Amino acid sequence: MTTKTEIKKAIVQALESPAHLNCYGGCARIYLEVSSALSIDDLFKLNKREQNTAERKHKKVAATAMEILETLGFKTIGSRVYIGYDNGTKIEYSKACAIKDGLKGLGIHFLVEAKED
Repeated sequence: MTTKTEIKKAIVQALESPAHLNCYGGCARIYLEVSSALSIDDLFKLNKREQNTAERKHKKVAATAMEILETLGFKTIGSRVYIGYDNGTKIEYSKACAIKDGLKGLGIHFLVEAKED
């Protein structure tokens, strides 16, 4: 199981890396939203009980990631984390992309969501 230390390290490294700045940007509120732990292949390979177990474990570790993001100054709203308002600079959107990619390496899945005005 992924530890809090590993999760925090992945998030901090993602935020410190300038490599993520080459992504879409626009004027929008940027969120990270907890995604499903299961791929399309998993839906066919696992029985319903195994799928439910995988989803429960993922929700637990995703909740830990959200708690860590909250301690780093981000606001959590249900199953979403508010990253900030991107006014066309790509900074907030790129932060969300970097965090998503860093956590994906640990098997924690989020989606980046942009709510335009």
